[in-house]
Amino acid sequence: MMTGNLSLHQQRSPLAACRLFESTDVDETREMISRVMQPHDLVPVGSMTNLRAHMDFLRLPGMGIGAIKFGHMRVNVEAIDGYHLILCCLSGSARIQADNGEAIDIDPRRGYYLPAGAPLRGEFSADCEQFVMRVDAETWRTQTGASSSRLNSVIDLSNPKLQPWLVTIRDLLAVPATIGFIQAHDSVARSYEQLLLHLLIAGQGMKDAPGKGVAPAVVTRAERYLKENSEEPLRLEDIAQAIGVPARTLLLSFQRFRGTSPMRYLRDLRLDRARALLAQGVGGTSVTNVALDCGFTHFGRFSQYYGQRYGEAPSETLARNRAQRFR
Repeated sequence: MMTGNLSLHQQRSPLAACRLFESTDVDETREMISRVMQPHDLVPVGSMTNLRAHMDFLRLPGMGIGAIKFGHMRVNVEAIDGYHLILCCLSGSARIQADNGEAIDIDPRRGYYLPAGAPLRGEFSADCEQFVMRVDAETWRTQTGASSSRLNSVIDLSNPKLQPWLVTIRDLLAVPATIGFIQAHDSVARSYEQLLLHLLIAGQGMKDAPGKGVAPAVVTRAERYLKENSEEPLRLEDIAQAIGVPARTLLLSFQRFRGTSPMRYLRDLRLDRARALLAQGVGGTSVTNVALDCGFTHFGRFSQYYGQRYGEAPSETLARNRAQRFR
């Protein structure tokens, strides 16, 4: 039985069968992790001449669990974008900068929870292998009944109430056939997804659900500003300055009352506008021109975000609506 820490790899983890990549290059490592999580800063600390990075990731319908190793690095994410993140250490340690400026040390005995919209700033030791559990914001909302309910930030892995969650994770990964069933059968994957999230919430405890009641003026002003300026190259600081509040206040208000970040809200506005333009499909409309008109300069990410939101590529939307107009 697993007690006191997240000791998932006393033997070679079956998650290795879910390996997404191995790399000796920092830029490639950053790009590959970004495809699963989100774009982020990954900065080496000291010499990286012996970098041996990898990522294993098991996908479920609205969740994913994985292991990441990339050596002594600093990580910076402006805001966790559209998902909740559980972060633990299989080996080594990390220091996470909390919202209030406090430094939180995590290791195989203590993990950390980051809600959707929160920033992630951390430094990971050279021997650190992370365990991550990513829960999509929509899955979180449907399973917990609230878009922005929060777990307690620090996760004490020695807490007896968390042992059912830990044991379920280890048992899931200990039998390769279980991973095969999850990958092959959507109903099995959803059952595990629900079980893991409910065991975590039951063992960790929820803070009082925020976000009830009418959103404050800072949120409604920001939403109005974003709708009127969605094509502009905006940063979080630009939005905060435009409505006259600190960036941190804006971020936390969106997180509390909308269950997302201002930048994710802006991205969704841009995507909705892009879809409307592609659906019209008039004249010389092209995916590239629409992306630029809607504020997207990285076409690969535009296609990735579009596919995640609408379940099809931008070119498919354009082609389908052109065919309908022709008919």
